Amino acid sequence: MNTKKINLKHDEEILLSLRRHALTLFWMWLGGLFFLILAFFLMFWLFSYGIWGSIVFVILIWFSAMFWARGLYMWRKDTCIITNYRIIDINRRAIFDKVISEVLYDQVEGVSGRVKGIAGTIFRYGDVTIQTAAGSVQIVVKKIKEPVIIQQKINEFRHENLRGLKKQEQVQNSAINILEDEELKRVYLNTREELKNRGFIDTDTQE
Repeated sequence: MNTKKINLKHDEEILLSLRRHALTLFWMWLGGLFFLILAFFLMFWLFSYGIWGSIVFVILIWFSAMFWARGLYMWRKDTCIITNYRIIDINRRAIFDKVISEVLYDQVEGVSGRVKGIAGTIFRYGDVTIQTAAGSVQIVVKKIKEPVIIQQKINEFRHENLRGLKKQEQVQNSAINILEDEELKRVYLNTREELKNRGFIDTDTQE
């Protein structure tokens, strides 16, 4: 997927771009290879039937190309983007079926990584599940390489983001306290000046 199409916020950076392991599309690659081999294996026999044999040959090549094109398209478009602020999951279920989910780090309750099966263990791919605190959104990034390492990295990004939010909140609270102190001081001076003008306070009285 072209990450340039994602609308990034101010000072937001893409930290990781996750795609499913290419081997998980094995049957799609194999299907394309099967039709390609079949086309060339029957090529001379098909060509002996003239135009109709040539048409069948072209159809077999077309099936091969479609298998590979669909596999490549699904691999490129089905992705998960990890930034320093949020997690964006683009789930391409079919060519014309796309689901986009987005979760901020302060909404994440837990992240888990799972490796399952013989193939997953050998080739080190599996699923990463991201659960929100409210439970309303669950992002499952399926069949990616090194899911446990990815899970650890997401937790690191999450903790770093939460520390930044906490520092930002502290700065905002300090600014609010300063503004409140300045406001109280301004009210005090205005009130004192008003009392002076009305003669309730001697102008020679020291603060």
